[in-house]
Amino acid sequence: MDDEEKAALLEIEPSAAKWMRPFLGAEEFINNTAAPGGDGSYEHPFDSFNHPNGIPNADLILVARGDSTLANPYVGTMKLFDNQRLIGEGSQGIAPLPLSAVYGNCSVAGNFALPGYGNGDGNFPFVKSGSGGPIVTLANNNEVTAFNFIGSGGDAIVGNGIHDFNLHNLEISGNAGRGIALTGATGASTVISNINLGSVNSPNPNGYGNNAGGGIFVSAGPSGLTNLKLTNVNMNSSPAGTQPFGVWLSGAQGSLTSTLTNVNVNGNGTGLKLDETNHSLVANLLGVSANGNMNDGVDITAQVRTAD
Repeated sequence: MDDEEKAALLEIEPSAAKWMRPFLGAEEFINNTAAPGGDGSYEHPFDSFNHPNGIPNADLILVARGDSTLANPYVGTMKLFDNQRLIGEGSQGIAPLPLSAVYGNCSVAGNFALPGYGNGDGNFPFVKSGSGGPIVTLANNNEVTAFNFIGSGGDAIVGNGIHDFNLHNLEISGNAGRGIALTGATGASTVISNINLGSVNSPNPNGYGNNAGGGIFVSAGPSGLTNLKLTNVNMNSSPAGTQPFGVWLSGAQGSLTSTLTNVNVNGNGTGLKLDETNHSLVANLLGVSANGNMNDGVDITAQVRTAD
């Protein structure tokens, strides 16, 4: 986003825009229709999603839909750094960004929506990894939203030992690995929501995941997950058993407290799996459907302590 566009967003004079950079943070743009050799600016975006070493110093990474389709997706893997937000074009329900600027004796502050990112049309970019690697590797306090992660050669989203996350409004299906795999996660602000509800350009009326490695796996780290929320999540499978499990929550390394609201895990190997070893695991189930699974609809394994 150039200075004039930033100024227009905040409704101040373009000549003041240069003073805004320290307050707006850094945005990096990706668009697969751009010319090669871009620097990630709005005017010259990167033309590839493939950043296995990440994009350092970026607060926001904004991915245009470009000409991506199910048959012609972005191909690559993205490593995130702490506090980065990875947002696809067409995103809906994104909280406006708190922005502020000071210019001489004048100042402006408020919450502002980025055009096309936050009140979009629901047509998300298609992305997959080309090999066995993940599409996105999380760090601490990341947000990932508004993507069709379909047909990847490995896991879609992974994180190891991360703290806090917000994964929402995502289509995650048909991947060779797991849909979401978070190992040793901790924190109190941990959200997975609006998964496989169907995007405009990738309808999914039955909420199928069909990820060959499993749907959503989350295990708590030693300091625990105190408020994990899974809301409006579909991880169904067809034919039955195509996906080994729908949702698996583990307290093997640390205590885990969770609330599952409107979660559907039908037609899997196992629908909902809960396990713990010498730690507490609490799962508040508020509208969970686990029907037609090859094995158990709900599988609870507890050692020494009990799972509630």
